[in-house]
Amino acid sequence: MFRQKKFDHVLFILCIYHPVGGADKGADEAPLIDGSGPESLHLIQFLRYNNHISEWATMNISSFATSAENRYFEDYVAGSVHEFGPIAVELDEVIGFGKRFVPLAYHTDPELAKQSIYGGLIASGWHTAGLMMRLYTDHYLSKVANLGSPGVDELRWDKPVFPGDELSIRVTVLETRLSSSKPDRGIVRSYLEVLNQKRQVVMNLKMVNFVLSRYGVERTPGR
Repeated sequence: MFRQKKFDHVLFILCIYHPVGGADKGADEAPLIDGSGPESLHLIQFLRYNNHISEWATMNISSFATSAENRYFEDYVAGSVHEFGPIAVELDEVIGFGKRFVPLAYHTDPELAKQSIYGGLIASGWHTAGLMMRLYTDHYLSKVANLGSPGVDELRWDKPVFPGDELSIRVTVLETRLSSSKPDRGIVRSYLEVLNQKRQVVMNLKMVNFVLSRYGVERTPGR
């Protein structure tokens, strides 16, 4: 919960961005904020930067003009920033993943993990990557135009992830360009940051995706 002073400050700024009431909506209908569109994104970033909503991380914030079911190459705009989450880090999943894929004591044994440099059980970095991919797939990737990825670059695990953490992702579109050899698609380069509930970056990487062009699809016979 917010402290009252911070909460009042947030409401004041929200009312500036989204005045209650209006020409086409009654006071009871007009939302203060809906978590979509660039205005909402910039507002949340401003408030977070000024430490007004450090715990308000449960909202998907995106400036995409289309849903994932109608998202094509042209909808990924260089410089745009999108946030999605949270997703929970569950104790049994940490241990289960560790036992199957990375059988190290600080991933699998809560008691032995207390003697590690982490002071307790932590999730494997690959488990964290899997949680990141769930959010990335559910919210950022197109459901109709995604053609896969040739890989990632500069993967870093910045901080340990513990059971009970809640993770979100912040995705910045770095670059978009049409393919020179296959003009029905484009290449989207994105910078991903995984954040915990304290807004600390725990993992980051650069991702490349191939995405069909909306106009290329419209021009291609049989599609």
